[in-house]
Amino acid sequence: MKNIGGHIDNYRIIWNQSSSVLYDRYIVERVSDPGKLYVLQKWNTVRIAGKQGFPFFRAQMNQLKDLRSPLILAGEDFGADTDDHPYVLLPYETTRAETVADRLQHKGITEDEAEKILVDASAALVLAHQHNLIHGFFSSECVLLTAEGEVRVAAFLSPGLDLAIDRAPLPIQYRFPESQATHLSDQYALAGLLQDLLLEQGELPEDAAILRRAIARAQTPEPMQRFQSIREFLGKVGIPLSLAESERKFETPPLKARIDEQMNNSTTTPQGFAPSHTERWNSATTRARHTKLRMPHVLTGRRARTAALCLGLIFCLIILHIVLPASAATVTIVPMNRTLSQTYHLAVSTQTDLTSHQVRGRMLTYKTSTRSKTVPVHNTGHLDAASASGQIVFSQLTDEIDLSKMLDAFRINLSQSITLVVTDYNTDMRPGSTYTEPVTVEEKGSKGNLAAHAIDGTYAFGFPIPVIGADNPTVYISNPAPFIGGIDTYNGPIVASSDFVSVLDGFDAQAKQEAQHAFQSQLKPGEALLNNLTCSQDDTVQPAVGAPGSSVTVSLFSNCQIETYDQQGADAALLTAAHQLAQRSLDSHFALVHPLHITITDPGTPGSSDSVGLTVQSEWRLLLDKHGRQAVQQALAGLFQDDARTLLLNRYNSRTTDVSLTWWWGGRMPTDPNVIQIIARYSST
Repeated sequence: MKNIGGHIDNYRIIWNQSSSVLYDRYIVERVSDPGKLYVLQKWNTVRIAGKQGFPFFRAQMNQLKDLRSPLILAGEDFGADTDDHPYVLLPYETTRAETVADRLQHKGITEDEAEKILVDASAALVLAHQHNLIHGFFSSECVLLTAEGEVRVAAFLSPGLDLAIDRAPLPIQYRFPESQATHLSDQYALAGLLQDLLLEQGELPEDAAILRRAIARAQTPEPMQRFQSIREFLGKVGIPLSLAESERKFETPPLKARIDEQMNNSTTTPQGFAPSHTERWNSATTRARHTKLRMPHVLTGRRARTAALCLGLIFCLIILHIVLPASAATVTIVPMNRTLSQTYHLAVSTQTDLTSHQVRGRMLTYKTSTRSKTVPVHNTGHLDAASASGQIVFSQLTDEIDLSKMLDAFRINLSQSITLVVTDYNTDMRPGSTYTEPVTVEEKGSKGNLAAHAIDGTYAFGFPIPVIGADNPTVYISNPAPFIGGIDTYNGPIVASSDFVSVLDGFDAQAKQEAQHAFQSQLKPGEALLNNLTCSQDDTVQPAVGAPGSSVTVSLFSNCQIETYDQQGADAALLTAAHQLAQRSLDSHFALVHPLHITITDPGTPGSSDSVGLTVQSEWRLLLDKHGRQAVQQALAGLFQDDARTLLLNRYNSRTTDVSLTWWWGGRMPTDPNVIQIIARYSST
């Protein structure tokens, strides 16, 4: 079903009354005339197709209205929705009626009611057939029982329409096999209704062969083998019908002939019925007829007239109390808050536009100050001696040297009794070029930790090498950076991460707090921070983890960033969006109670392409100003009290605490909106 507040053609949905596989029923009002309620019934399994479909449908509906039969429920208006499903507009009083299908399922039907339903439904179909109107969709869902016990047949569909009809949802006993509906198709479906009514009274007796044959013939797959008319079919099951399907008039026999027929029926079995079925099916009907014939002998003369007058007076008072409107009414209500919520996913951009899912914002960055601290080392351990390493630079070569046939390494002997081992070197060294090579001190221990430029000097190659030119080539060797990593065998304190990790955590928290204050100071008027700041740490640890030392010094600074957004512009756009949402979801006379509650439900990550989520909650309540009060008065005019309470709750979100009507016999709201007084008691929330 469609949502409350939605539209079907020119009607706005106030309430979803009921739904089945065949129909949806809504309580609606005209957009051009709000306040007056109707029932809109829409076919779910029928579509109007083709250019001639709707003109045929319009002609059918107008012809049904022209019949003016109390047995046929013709619509006050009709049309089709955007999906070409036809609908018909029925009086609001239809809400007090119930379908035969519902009665069979929930409450049950007496024998008297069953016979009245069958006779009146048959008469409605025959009357339609006289005017070349075919129902085509008949079932127990189409037969309504009013609160007064009257029968109404609704939902006629002409077989001449260019319709796309799906009869699969119909119960099998109503689903005639032919593709094109005729008056014989309605006879088939009517026999299905008779089956439902008989099964409600109990299983068919085994000796009711004639009744079984009548139903079987009415539902034979070949239409031409069925009864020629509904009147003939009912005659076979023992129910006379005065309306002829082939003539446009009622065939009413003289009064004396009907009384004689009733007297004869009281002592004889109707033709075509076994006694057991007659006793079960016609017992209630026969008793009712006998009562009518004996009443003149029971109440005679003045006593009869007095009793009839009293009964009539009581009946009229009851009807007046139910039907007549009061002359004035006072309705006390408590309007309640209605909360609406909507989440918007927006990307940070150069402008604020909810329709484009954008909010204006910018990126802020900040570098924190450096924090340092020296802490003692608590862990001890053993370290084996290790060699130092570094880099040396070859330059000022006096001759070209080919080292391609050297072994994997060559050594450089220093005057400090230190030997440098070169394992990765350029095999072809030429004068005028500079070569940087990694070296390792062959001797382990701290003595290999040479200071920068400690070995600078001119060296001669001291082994036979291929030389192009001079016999004694030399080269200038230097170490621009110190050699490090050489350690002696050690037993004592060793630096571990557990010595300083808590210090770094404290530095990180202090750095974020510093950045947060800095970002707040950078905000422009109307701006607000959008998400959580993100920071990247740059920390230094000396000595390094795993190195010997009785203390360790740590230092840290952070680079942080965060996004801002135009809070003032976003709030204005979200307020407009909240009013638009309220116009779609609520009545036009609701007002905003409290300021918007805007929360950032999905802040996103600064600098990423992810959208951020802003959730807006707004509270609305019925505003009884001059126009709002008039709208409520017009909506309540002419309604029954229960319907008025339901309307106030569902449409205006207001709880009714009291309804006072002037004139004790008036059970309905006054039809004049101006005499309905609305008293609103607002809660403090």
